[in-house]
Amino acid sequence: MRQDYEDIFASAARLEACHSTSQMFSRFGKELDRLGFNFYLVTDLPGQETIGWQNQILRNHWPAGWYERYLDAGHYRVDPCVAQSRGRAAPFVWGDIFVPSMEAASRRVMDEAREFGLREGICIPISRPHLPPSVVTMAGWQADVSPSGRRKAHALARQMYRTATRLSAGKRAGDTPRQITDREREILRWMADGKSAWEISIILGISEHTVITHQRNLRHKLNAANNAHSVAEAMRRHEIEV
Repeated sequence: MRQDYEDIFASAARLEACHSTSQMFSRFGKELDRLGFNFYLVTDLPGQETIGWQNQILRNHWPAGWYERYLDAGHYRVDPCVAQSRGRAAPFVWGDIFVPSMEAASRRVMDEAREFGLREGICIPISRPHLPPSVVTMAGWQADVSPSGRRKAHALARQMYRTATRLSAGKRAGDTPRQITDREREILRWMADGKSAWEISIILGISEHTVITHQRNLRHKLNAANNAHSVAEAMRRHEIEV
């Protein structure tokens, strides 16, 4: 876990240092390559019957042949990843939804994607208040979809969106961070030491539910994707030292 914190911290810092969207997406692609994700797509997600949905794409780094095939075949209407991303908030691995009971049209989307080198992937839904959902989808032939790889991919996607928001607004993200309490900082230090919520509850003499609530609040305050990202972001802000 400590290596995850350090990797996420370094990657987030490199993305945050970007001064333009082109530089940011270039850096984002390089960070994903390190995890075996050679291709990615960032897009808003209108309804699956929407005509011209491709106009909502924010960044297209799919193989050209696959993108053309996807459009020609009308795959968006039956893509199971689109349906899942519109209906859930948590990231998911393609293999988690590729089941025998899947409808033939949806299965064909996944089978054809493999033919273009998209063997395994992760979808990271991005919810936005009062706006259609978005998704960052990344895939590759030897993608790292281990728990560690998933944590890093999730954190990268969230940091990329955060940086993009900052660039579009013309100001640096994190200029007015939400204040972290002493108790939250204490929990962060134990998280950085690799302790579980249950272990932290024993150490601090509080309930596990209280620890989990603090962790959820920290993710919100630090705009973090997961606990590892929270620790990395706290380190970046010099809230804690490891």
